[in-house]
Amino acid sequence: IALCRELDLREVSPERVFEEFRKLLLKGECPSLGLTFLRESALLRFFPELDGLARGSDAAAWPNTLTAVDRAAKRRRGDDDDLTLMLGALCHRLRSSGDDTTSAEPSDVESLLARMRAPKDVVRRVSALVAQYTKPALFVERSAAPKRYRRLSRKLGVAGVTLELLARLAESISPDGSARRFLARARELGVDRGAPVDAVGGRHLVARGFEPGPRFGAVLELCREVQDESGWADPERILDEALARMAEPARPER
Repeated sequence: IALCRELDLREVSPERVFEEFRKLLLKGECPSLGLTFLRESALLRFFPELDGLARGSDAAAWPNTLTAVDRAAKRRRGDDDDLTLMLGALCHRLRSSGDDTTSAEPSDVESLLARMRAPKDVVRRVSALVAQYTKPALFVERSAAPKRYRRLSRKLGVAGVTLELLARLAESISPDGSARRFLARARELGVDRGAPVDAVGGRHLVARGFEPGPRFGAVLELCREVQDESGWADPERILDEALARMAEPARPER
């Protein structure tokens, strides 16, 4: 430990640093031991976002992080989602892009992973996961409507994340059963492993006489909203409802 305190990790390539983190998170039975060593050897100072957790005013932040990564390690499956899961557990107490949508500055999650030169798709997936990890508990607590599950699956799907993976992370952070109930509901709705397939496509609009153009996107987006709200699969029924809504006069804001 004394020798390691004299090391300067700035002399090590970011790619090598990321590879060491990857091995720790994917192969370690208790990754918290490696993170604890980084703190004891003062090497955590080269990762200011994590160092902030360990030194911050919230005394529970660092212990919660250590516990979460060890729980997540028990939920690894040997698939491509494992790294996203583990990094999500490591970063879940950091400021994510979902905490302040008006800020142009990168989130702490993005800054940490970018400094390690993590692949861009990994940064995107982990950021999306961390931004939503509280949703399983909230959805269960508030008995969220099916449309909320469908919309969340679409939102995460853009980043390549599923509700199933979100539930695995949430369960690693807080194993109170809410994540399992959330996942069970997502499975009932058929959105646990991906967003609903759009029932209405461009060909349906063309068949109704629409000319391809800017209006296409607005109509398709409204059809998507109708599908998520109703759970319908019939494209003609969905399109009828969407067009009826478009024909309604705008309601004045209160």
